[in-house]
Amino acid sequence: MRPSAKLTWLATILFPVVMLLLFANALLFDTQTYHALLQPGAYTTTVHVLDYFHGKVPVPTLFNTAERSHLADVKRVINTLEWLAPFLFLIWLAVLPFTELNTVLVRGFQILLLIVFLLVLIPFDTVFTHFHQVFFPQGNWMFPADSMLILLYPASFFQAFFTQILALTLVFSSVFAVFGRISLVQHNNP
Repeated sequence: MRPSAKLTWLATILFPVVMLLLFANALLFDTQTYHALLQPGAYTTTVHVLDYFHGKVPVPTLFNTAERSHLADVKRVINTLEWLAPFLFLIWLAVLPFTELNTVLVRGFQILLLIVFLLVLIPFDTVFTHFHQVFFPQGNWMFPADSMLILLYPASFFQAFFTQILALTLVFSSVFAVFGRISLVQHNNP
């Protein structure tokens, strides 16, 4: 395989990852998304939690010690995501052979479709559990049903939030893929 082909495949594989991370990053602090997905009483607390994640205020006092510990871990993951998404985007740009951009966009979208298809086949509870086992291996993410975190943010909220990320990623990636496909057809049929 020639070096440019390797870079094309690397950029292709990175494309869905970068897109997912960029849209996850974009939605993390979008208060309108929370307003639409949360129960009415959870919104005000959530704005305070988001301010905590940004380092503007201390963690809200309505959470117990275990919940505060988990929120501190979530803050670390979010802070990592805030720099990782643009960093991977820059890496993607650096390895992208621009002469192969259209191919990368089309194939990358196809890989994204495969990822989404696989995610649809896996029950959300399984995805949620594995996500938490990877990012919170110490296990401080399981709470009783009457805990404040569970009352404010039930599993249905996370499933809806995850669906929003996937939907936005699919919409924008499909636009890029259509652009790439049209450009490929025009290039091959002058």
